[in-house]
Amino acid sequence: TVKKAAVVIIETSFEPLYAGQWLFNDVYQYFIALDFRFLGFADQTLSKKTGIPLYGDAIFINSKLVDKVF
Repeated sequence: TVKKAAVVIIETSFEPLYAGQWLFNDVYQYFIALDFRFLGFADQTLSKKTGIPLYGDAIFINSKLVDKVF
């Protein structure tokens, strides 16, 4: 089903919040393997203590659509 999607917006974490959680790199590698391209983030939440991003909404587009969109 995911392979048929045109665009995916998925919340990804940069720091582990619970055991076994996929972090951004895991999600990135998963979608790259499915022939998606990372476009950027729609939103990020920063740590109130450090200002470092904790999680964000990553946007991936199906590579088959890249030429049609851009």
